Parts: sequence; structure tokens; C-alpha cells
Amino acid sequence: MGAGTVISVTLGNTGANDNSAGTQNQDSATDGANADEVRTVDNSGTTNGDTAGAPVNNEREASAFQQTTVASAITTRALATVLKTQSLYTNLGTPATFSDDLITYRLDLRVQQTSPNSSFLPGTLEGTAITNAITGAGGVAAGTPVILVSDAIPANTTLDTSFNPALPAGWIRIYTTTATTTSAINAQWSTTVPGGTITRVGFFFTGTMAPGDTTVTNANGFQFRVTTSGVTAGGGQIANIAQAVGETQGDTSNVVNYDESGDQQPNNFNADGTTTDPTGAGGTPTTGVANPTADGVDNNNNNTGTGPNGEDNVFTLTPAGNILNGPGGQPAATGPDNTNQTDFVNKSSTDMPANSQATFDPAAVTFNNTVRNPGSSTLDNVVIRPITPSLADAAADGTGANQTDPNTAFGTNAGLPNGTTVTITLGAQSATYTWDATGSSWDTVSPPASPVRFSGFVGPTSIDYTVTVNLPAGTSQTTPFPIPIAAFVDSDTDNIFDGATAEPIFNIKIDRLYTGYVTLLKESRILQGSGPSVTGGQGTV
Repeated sequence: MGAGTVISVTLGNTGANDNSAGTQNQDSATDGANADEVRTVDNSGTTNGDTAGAPVNNEREASAFQQTTVASAITTRALATVLKTQSLYTNLGTPATFSDDLITYRLDLRVQQTSPNSSFLPGTLEGTAITNAITGAGGVAAGTPVILVSDAIPANTTLDTSFNPALPAGWIRIYTTTATTTSAINAQWSTTVPGGTITRVGFFFTGTMAPGDTTVTNANGFQFRVTTSGVTAGGGQIANIAQAVGETQGDTSNVVNYDESGDQQPNNFNADGTTTDPTGAGGTPTTGVANPTADGVDNNNNNTGTGPNGEDNVFTLTPAGNILNGPGGQPAATGPDNTNQTDFVNKSSTDMPANSQATFDPAAVTFNNTVRNPGSSTLDNVVIRPITPSLADAAADGTGANQTDPNTAFGTNAGLPNGTTVTITLGAQSATYTWDATGSSWDTVSPPASPVRFSGFVGPTSIDYTVTVNLPAGTSQTTPFPIPIAAFVDSDTDNIFDGATAEPIFNIKIDRLYTGYVTLLKESRILQGSGPSVTGGQGTV
């Protein structure tokens, strides 16, 4: 069945009443009783209370007709999925510098047996022609079709070329020093370790992979290891994303198949089976340089990310005994100053007075947050609570005198309305704090002096919690109210965050509530001059 084929379905047959079908409530006596009719049938005699004799308007029948046109042809497409995980982290003993830690990654490639989209049938994956020759032992000439799996070496790392686990049969490890501004398919590759800075590691295969073929069941898959470098003592993030290219066997148009890692979908399909590429091949390959903000993140390091194309694998390096606190599902998020002490989420009240600039009593708004122990040690006496904007700013950058700095944006103590309440809820625990504008402090009101506190926080694990902000009556509209939330190890068990020096294991997240946003509307009016009346409802003044 090809594109343009008309499919029609008819239910019922009204015969002489309607040759084209589709008429309702017709007298069935006109064409007699036929097996393909949808009609009423009179009971015999007076069974079930029926009145004796035929219905006054006879037995009736109806018919319906519908047709549609096949919009597109079914395409055979190799459906390849590249998978990526961070499989091992080795701290070599100098966590203060993060200059020698090892991170091991595993890549895999599988060809799907089933399609996420009915417009595409699973096909066999074969190679696509590379631009340049792959030099060295086992290399191939320019233009040779290869299936290529590659990964750009993450920023702040270097490739450990001494780590070379066995590969699946027929695959060969390759390296390139070509700048990552050039796509992998156009890079200069070599099977031997080149001089200079290696920008990508890759694995190529000159055979084919049929639907169902996979490297997932192989003991090693495709592995490589990097050494960290240039990461500050405060830690940082290592982000990268893998790519795979090939073609569909039998495709005379030689469309390049392309997939990015981070999810379970082939050829950069979306989670719902749709695709932004009408060919189903995955689009044009990018440079493959990770950008978590633009790409999205595979938060669980198991290829369960969602969103268009692929999602970055992000590994967070943190000092021993550290803690992370951020938006729901992303505790390692960073803020405007590129640290994870200034990350934030903005939400807005939705119950502002209509057509009025008057103050009002906003309804409570809830934020979803996540706290994480990223290390291997266990944290005890962890407290989560709101802190003053001045304390948050001082802890984040060493000074509390620049609270309106856009790179921190904790706000000012004076900017919080007196009587604002913040409720922290974690599982069965809940604590509510009220802002005392006179004393610039948060007072626990319910339950008395009992914060959200827990111990035995084993790493690396995460815990979700919520923050509910309730601004008081008399709050101004279109105004931001940042609420700094600190998760910290309470060293002296006084339920108070005593600052970065006294309690160095801490992390801040900003829950910023807006009381509406400004919407700009523009109108125009045409006034009648000496000419004809103005049309279009503009008036004739």
C-alpha cells in the first residue's frame, strides 16, 4: 500500500435508499433483509411486552461511510541506539585538586527490532562513507563505509590512552586530534595514539548490524577512561555525550543514520515515538560537544533521559563529605556564577487581582527540590531550612554586602515581607518558619524548634523534598521574593546554619516566588477624518 492509497470503510447497507451509503433511519422494507445491514428487528407477537403487529414506521436501518488517504509511504530505516554510562570513578588520593581522578565510561550500540513509529520499518545498519582515511594498522581508505561510535573528550579531562579493554569482534579503537568544531565523520582518525591533544575517541566497524544486534551483551562494550584536570578545589561537572553514525542497508539515497546517547530511543526519536526528522534517520550530526543546559541531562546515568535528540551524561566532582541541594531531580544544578550555590527555580503566583495593581494575599506556591550526598561517606545531622538572604550571600561568595548582584541574586533581608511562611516537607517530617522582618530571622513556629533533620544519609543517594512559600496579605504585585534554602551538616546540632566556616558541608538553592509578571499589550485605533467611515470596529470619531 503506497502513499495516496484511499482506504474506505462502510458499516451497514441501505441499498436503494442510499447508493453512496451514509443515510440514517431508513425503511428497511425498501431493499429487504440483507446480512450486511445494521437495522432494527421487530419482536414476534407480544414477547417482552411488545405490541402485536409491525412497528408503525416499519423496521429501520442505517449506514455510515468513511474514507481516508494514506499520507506517506512506509520507510525501511536502520534504528540504531547509542548508549552511554559512567561506569567507574576512581579517586587517586588528592581530592583537593581533582587533578588525577579517573572516570571510566562505557558505550554500546544496538539496532532495534521494533520501531517506535509505524512510518518506519526496522532495517539493517551498515556503514556510511567517511571523509578522510583512517590511518594506522587496520585503518581504511577515505570514502570507506564504516559504522562509527564516537565521544568527544570532556572539558577538564584528558584521555587515558593506557586503558584499552578488549572490543567486540570486528571493532577497532581510533583517535583524533581534529578540533571538535569539526564533526566526527569529517575528522582525521588514526588507529594509533597520535601526538598532541586527543579531542575524540572512537570505535569503527566495516560490517553490518541486523535488527536485534547489540553490544550490550558483550563483556566490555566500548570503554574509555579520562583523567580529570583543571577542576577547582570546590569541584565541578564533567559532561559529555556519545554519537553513532551509519546508514540503512539498501537505501540508495545514502541518508546518514544518526543517534545521540542519553535515552532509549533510536535515531534521535522522541520518547513518544515522534521525530523532528521526516526521514527518520536522526538529523544532521552535530559536533558532539556536551552542553547540559541545551541538551538536557541523563540524570540517572542509565540512558533514561527525555527530550529532543540525546541527553548529556554529567558526573559531579565534589569534595569529600560534600552535599548538593537543587531543583527536583537536579541537585547538582549551577547558577549564574557557575557554582551550585546560586542555582534557582522561579515560580509565580496565579491569583493576582484582575485589572488592579493593589496589594493582595498570594496563595501558597510549592517548589520541588532534591538533596544529594554525592560521595561515598555517610552524612549525619543533615538539616534543611530557609536562611536569611545576607547569610546565604556571605556563605556563597564570602561577602553579604552584594545581595543584589545578578550572579547571586539572593535578594535583601529587607525585601522579604514580614509574616512570610516557608514550610519544608521531607517524607513524614515538616517544619514551618515565619519571617520576622524586625529581627531579620526565620522563627520556627510548627513544630516548635524542630527542623527537618535526618542522619544516616548514605552516599551516593538523593532524597526529594518540597518547599512551600506563603506570602502574607499586603504583598506587592510583580515582585520577586527569593527564599534561600540551605541543606547542611549541623555540626553543633543547634538547628541553625552558622556559615561556611563553622559548617563547611552545605549547599544553597534559591526558591524564587514572583507575584505575577508584566504582560505588555498593544492596541491601535484609526480615527475617521474627512473620508469614508472606518471599518473593522475601529470607530468613527
